[in-house]
Amino acid sequence: MLPLETIPATFILNPQSELVAYVLSYVDWDDENAITFLKQFYTETDKGAQLASFLMSK
Repeated sequence: MLPLETIPATFILNPQSELVAYVLSYVDWDDENAITFLKQFYTETDKGAQLASFLMSK
């Protein structure tokens, strides 16, 4: 069950569909700090590496 007490909420899952992080508030996902935060979760898989490359291009 996901911890949903506040909207908006963001949930980050790993490739095994396990919850690894969540944010229970608004986040400006275009902000450089948010992009850096996301990159730490997506550097260990091929799809994650592709996503990290996409995020770095922004």
